[in-house]
Formats: sequence, structure tokens, C-alpha cells
Amino acid sequence: MPLWRTADHSKDHSKDRNMEHCRYHSRQGASWHCPGCQTHFCNTCIPGGEENFRAGQPRCPLCSTSLAYLGEGRKPEPFWRMGPRFFAYGLHPRVLLFGLLAGWAGAWQGGLASGVLSLFLYGLLLCYGLLIVSAVAAGDWEPPSMAEAMDHGNLFVRQIAVLVLMFVVPLFVLTQVLWLGLGLLVLTTVALPASVMLLALSRSVTVALNPLLWLKLMFTIGWPYLLLWLALLTVNSAPQVVGSLFAGALGNAVVQVLLGALAVYASVVAYAMMGYVLHERGDRLGLSATQARGKSLAPDEYERREALGLSHIYAREGRLDDARQRLEAVLNQQPNDRGLHDQLHRVLRLLKKDKALALHTERYCRLLVAQGYGGSAAGVVRATRQELKGFRPEDPALCHQLAEQLAEQGHWRDAAQLLVNMHQRAPDYRGLGDAYVLLARVYLEGDDRLPQAQQLMQFVATRFPDSHASEAGRQVQDLLARTVNIQALSAGDASAGDVPDDTSPASC
Repeated sequence: MPLWRTADHSKDHSKDRNMEHCRYHSRQGASWHCPGCQTHFCNTCIPGGEENFRAGQPRCPLCSTSLAYLGEGRKPEPFWRMGPRFFAYGLHPRVLLFGLLAGWAGAWQGGLASGVLSLFLYGLLLCYGLLIVSAVAAGDWEPPSMAEAMDHGNLFVRQIAVLVLMFVVPLFVLTQVLWLGLGLLVLTTVALPASVMLLALSRSVTVALNPLLWLKLMFTIGWPYLLLWLALLTVNSAPQVVGSLFAGALGNAVVQVLLGALAVYASVVAYAMMGYVLHERGDRLGLSATQARGKSLAPDEYERREALGLSHIYAREGRLDDARQRLEAVLNQQPNDRGLHDQLHRVLRLLKKDKALALHTERYCRLLVAQGYGGSAAGVVRATRQELKGFRPEDPALCHQLAEQLAEQGHWRDAAQLLVNMHQRAPDYRGLGDAYVLLARVYLEGDDRLPQAQQLMQFVATRFPDSHASEAGRQVQDLLARTVNIQALSAGDASAGDVPDDTSPASC
């Protein structure tokens, strides 16, 4: 299997304008589009967010044209499938705390003080709801804080003004022309969610009161708007329904607190629904262009992910030297990152730079072993040996550690190649005796090379008696003795088979 598949340049890029998937990660949705070369990229190719980008960035890795942001890169779930998330949104600790506070204020019989507190909390809820609509519309599912709602206290005045002015005209017309007033009253009732959404996005009373914008928003959203309106009606009526069920217990302060909390919960769920409809239809409403591009990362993490993304693109395009340079530049700053090393290792294998590949493999394996990923290091060595026949690290201690991992994985030949003739390559290596005990075990278990194993153990017994007497040494000696006995028994059985049998059919 190739390390990277070469990008397909043969297809007609005129079709890419409707493409929804990344050119280099076919299973991921496109978040960026290059108007220059008509290429689509995902967040893996072009990571980071507004805080990471300088003026005019990000740019296309292929033609340097400024990229256009498409959004999250995946199609949002339909509104009707998001019910569990809406109801879970209202269970956030911030929402529950606010709901209990509002319920307690409603149940508190404190005269003027309780009335002022209830009015304050009602205004805070209106501000909080509008912030929820704008946050969820932008794809942020973290409920705003109460402090944010208090910072936007003027939204309360605007919302009250919109609600009053929306129904003044229908009620006045109702006193003059009954049928026309009823028609306007129905329109404003149906358009109320649209007005709230417009106010949340624009913060403008004029925009929120514009009937043409109501109709435009409703028709742009389409039939889900009707579903939204029915859902809001159902959710907001829930506290009244529950209250009627507990009508006999309304004198109980605990019940009143819970009903007040339920009213806040229902309002928050309704606001989240309105926000999600805007989010789902953001491309049609022109909201995606106003969203923050991408997700901002810490500087080091951004450098790391950018190097991985760009090097992947360069490798797919055959620009292996560019991929190598980008990875090495970031590795100089983050020398212990395994992901960068792994990507560079694959690039060097494709480049056929034998010396560079050998040096990097040793560096990478030393890092993996130090971080406790010896098994992965063994895999890196085997991959390198596919490109460089006979490769083994210069460091004898590293060879020893890697050989142990390879032996554990059953790669006997590779393990033996790392250890053979180590007394000539590294005569001063302190672990030479243990390394040769391991090599003897590899010969016995993997290659069935009994004479070589016997010679090695005799050499170890003479030169490294401590290793010979170690637990590993005793285990190899036992294995050696069993192997000798098995071969002796096999040889005896073979000799017995050569003796004529008087009872055999041939001798009769």
C-alpha cells in the first residue's frame, strides 16, 4: 500500500464548485475553498482559527490564493432530529441554577422587593435567551453566563419594545376592521419567533419589526419554520400544563419554585431551538460568512497541525522536499512530537534519501523508546528496513532495546540482524552479554539454529558469566538443553526406523 495516494488531477475541476468533501481527506467535509484552483480543504488540511491567521490568511497551499471559509465542513443534523440535544441544553448547571433562582423569586412573598427581583430576572431571561439564539446560530453549544446577559441589559428594553410594537397595530386594526385585525394578529403570532431571531442577530429593533424580513426569514427557512413554531408552542405551554396538574399544591413553596424553574427551562430550550434553525440554514441565510473561521488553537499546537496538514498535501502532490522542509522546521521547535516524526519518516521513505532516513529513524526510535512506545519503535525499524536493506541503528543500546521488542512480536530475523556481531561493532557495550543471551534465544525460538545458539552461550559463559547466570541466561540454558534432548530423541527415532522389522509385510 502506498504511503500516500497521489492526488487525482484528471478530474474536471468545474464540478468541484458543488463538492462537499475535502480533496485530500475524502471522508471529511470541506471547510475551505480556493477560488483560484477550485480546490476544497478540510480542517485537518487547514487547521486553526481567527486568532492564528494573519492578514490575508489562510492561503491555498497549491496556488497561494486566499481561501474562502465554508463553515464547519459537515452538514448540520436536521432540526427534527435534534430534540435530545435541545432538552439537554436546558439541563446545563448554569441554566438550572438560574431557573431555581427565578423559581424562588416567584415563590417569595416579599412585597415590592420580590416584585423588583422578579422583574429583574425576567429581563435577564430575555437578554439571556437572545444571547442563546446568537450563540447556537454560530454553532456554540455552551450556554452564556449570567454576567454576559447582564452586560447586554439593553437587549431587554429592545425586546420589550419589539413585543409591544408588534401587537399594537393588530390590536388597533382589530377595533376598526375585525377580519383584517385578526389576520394581522395571526401573522404577528406566527412571525414572533422570526422577530426574536432577527433581534438576536441584528440587535436592531427596526430589523426585528420589519414584516418583509419576517416573511423572508420564514420562507428561507421553509417548512422547518412551521415545525419550529409548533415546537415552541408545545414547549412554552408545558409549564402551564404542569401547573394545572398541580393546581391543588400551588400553595406549596417547593412546587412554586419547581414550576418557576420549569418555565425558565422551557424558555431556554425554545431559544436553543430558534438558534439551531438559524445554524442549520446558515448557508441560505448568509450567516456562514459572518461566523468566526475555524477553531483557534494555541500557537504551538497550530504550528504542529499546520505542518502535518501542509506536509500531507505536499506529499499527495509529489512535493516531497517541501513536505520535508516544513516538518523539519517545526520539529526544530517541537523535537519530541511523535506525529511530526511519523510524518517525516514516511516522507523520507518516499524521498529515497538513505542517509537522512537512517539518521531520522534512529532519532525517532530513541524518542519512542524513551516515551514508552517500544512496540511502535520496532515497527518503525521494520519499515525502514524495507527501504534500507540491513539497516540497524548505530547505538548498540538502542539496537538491544529494539531487538527485545521485535523478539516479543515474533520478528526473529529482524531482531537477530540488530544483534549479530555486536561484539565487533560495539565491544565496549556494557549490555553485550545480555544482548547475546537474547540473540541465542532468538536463534533457538525463531531460526532453529542450535549450533549458533550453543556457540553464543559458550561465549557468554566465558566472557560474561553474570549474564550467563542471570534469569534470562538460565532460561536460555534450559531451552537449549530441551532443544538438544528433542533433537537427540528425533535422531534416535530416525535410527530405529532404519532397523528391519521381521513383522513388516516386506519381510514376510
